[in-house]
Amino acid sequence: MTKKMNPQIEPVKKENSLVASITKILERLRNRHERHYRDSYFYLWADLLLAGILVGLAISVVWLIIWQPRPEFSLEATIDSARVVSGNIHEFTIDYRNGESGPITAVAISLDLPQNFSVISASPADIFDSASNTFHIGDMSKGQRGQASIRGIVVGSPGDRQSLGLHADYQFSRVQKNLLDSLSYTIDASALALQLKVPERVYIGSNFSGELDVSNGGGGTLSGLRILFPSTDWEISFDEAPDGNNSLTVPSLAAAEHKPLTFTAKALKTGTFDLSAEASITYNQTELKQSTVSQPIIVAEPALSLTASLRQHAVSATAPSAPIDLSFFNNDSEPLEAISFTISVADKNSSVKSLSSSNKHITVRGLSLVYTPLLAGGKKDSVSAVVELERGHVETVDAVRLNVSVSYRLRGQDYEYMITAGNLKFNSNLSLSSAGYYYGPQGDQLGVGPIPPRVDIPTTYWVIWQVNNLGNEVKDMEVTADVPEGVAWPDQQSVTAGELSYSPVTRRVLWHPGGISQGGGNYRVSFALTLVPRSSDIGKVPKLLENIHFSGKDSFTGAQLSRDLPAITANIEADRLSAGKGTVLPTE
Repeated sequence: MTKKMNPQIEPVKKENSLVASITKILERLRNRHERHYRDSYFYLWADLLLAGILVGLAISVVWLIIWQPRPEFSLEATIDSARVVSGNIHEFTIDYRNGESGPITAVAISLDLPQNFSVISASPADIFDSASNTFHIGDMSKGQRGQASIRGIVVGSPGDRQSLGLHADYQFSRVQKNLLDSLSYTIDASALALQLKVPERVYIGSNFSGELDVSNGGGGTLSGLRILFPSTDWEISFDEAPDGNNSLTVPSLAAAEHKPLTFTAKALKTGTFDLSAEASITYNQTELKQSTVSQPIIVAEPALSLTASLRQHAVSATAPSAPIDLSFFNNDSEPLEAISFTISVADKNSSVKSLSSSNKHITVRGLSLVYTPLLAGGKKDSVSAVVELERGHVETVDAVRLNVSVSYRLRGQDYEYMITAGNLKFNSNLSLSSAGYYYGPQGDQLGVGPIPPRVDIPTTYWVIWQVNNLGNEVKDMEVTADVPEGVAWPDQQSVTAGELSYSPVTRRVLWHPGGISQGGGNYRVSFALTLVPRSSDIGKVPKLLENIHFSGKDSFTGAQLSRDLPAITANIEADRLSAGKGTVLPTE
């Protein structure tokens, strides 16, 4: 029996992986040497240089990550209040400490201030550089602590997130170190507050008055305020800016200042609507919303509809009066009684002096127009009146709003509401002083020749024109006059403003002083006129200048201002030394 033996299996020798890798690398190097380095050393040195750069970068990275000295310096900022208010003065405190193992030098803490922050003061002030917002602390011993602070006005919209950035630099053991930190906070509210006072119930299309109180509860002045009524359900006109579009700009509001703003509003549709106002601050050309206020108002349809209109919108500066037309309609089926219209002015400097009306249905009682008959249901009527105004003093760019309050009785119940008739602008008080002289206002002799004038003997007089203005700027003013026959133009003149000319063909004098400022100025011209009386003038007082007229356009009201002045005669009434001596006498 044959015994079978198992064949012996030889173990397979595995190559060492490290040896195999090295072998492969060497093989690649031999191949690269054969291709590039055998005949040229350029590629060899290039590869060695590249390898050196890679090793250097690796060492640098490791040094930056592991061995770079870290700052041992503590830096922390806090704010003086947990509730940050826009417009209030807040103080940031910076606490710092040297935690290094030895002294440090050239310590500086730079601040990245919050957006719109206005610096008031910094402490210590002697080490603070306001140009770079940096505290230059200098040297600090080991463990030394310090504190700095900066105080100013925080500005932003409530809900905004702001931050104060900190950057500390110093030197320790010849190594420059730096540290970054920051303090973030949220603006909780605004120092700018609004209070709104309006009626609970108004009538559609009828104007009513309201008051918006704007107050600054902060410690600093707020500038560039804008008040806006954003809703399109209302038409708003501020008394300070009658021509505005639901908004008003307030240049500034000091700390703790309250500013009441009166306005006129008109509802555009019936129902219950919120009348809302909001205040914002413009800072660095950015509008920052601060506060809002809102109040619901019921808008109803009145039984008596009233419209009022002015026939003119610019009135005289000295004797202002304006015609007004009132049209009204009874929307109810029952008659309206006790209808009365009271005229008032929404201005402290002006008031209604008197009313007059020629309408047979109107009785004037003080400042009210009483409509005497009943107004039947579904019927309409109209009346007219003249309102005479009174001004306390002349102001520049002065305008007032004319209001009409109407009251009536329906079914035993009294009703009243107010509308606006429109805005009245006051023309500038423009005048021209025009007078002839032989002796000047100071008594100096200007003229030449006999006084009184005599036949065939020339007598030279001087005319002085002086423009006076108070109120508004006047554009394109000119003065004209005609020189009568028998009077010569010797071409002697003195002009302080504009140009003076004379046409021998038309015999017209023209003075064009141009624009006249609000408060007037030195707008004066004087010129000579020579009278040569004829025998037919004996016993008469000849005219020296006639058809004197001035005109100009009011820049504020747009009205054309003009006036005719009396002729200047040889009696020269303004000359206190020669007045009344203008009758021509015969030659001696």
